[in-house]
Amino acid sequence: MARDSRMPDLYYNKTKKRYFCEKRVPKDVHAVIGGPAKRSHPFRQEVDYATAVRLTREIVAAWEREWDEARPVQMVPVLRHAERIT
Repeated sequence: MARDSRMPDLYYNKTKKRYFCEKRVPKDVHAVIGGPAKRSHPFRQEVDYATAVRLTREIVAAWEREWDEARPVQMVPVLRHAERIT
């Protein structure tokens, strides 16, 4: 399974000929929610690279929102790249 260097969480499965996105669950969140250490979402074979990139961004953002809600209470809020004030 090769990773496309342009998108950090998007991979291509050569044997099944399809893209999938995969991201490791943070350790502090994994201790709270349990389950597998990685989240994975396979796309259908018809999904091309551009569509997979767009969908991966949405899927990973949803996972990160879920993990932020499950994360133990912090004194300092976590800011994602898109939320930073410039």
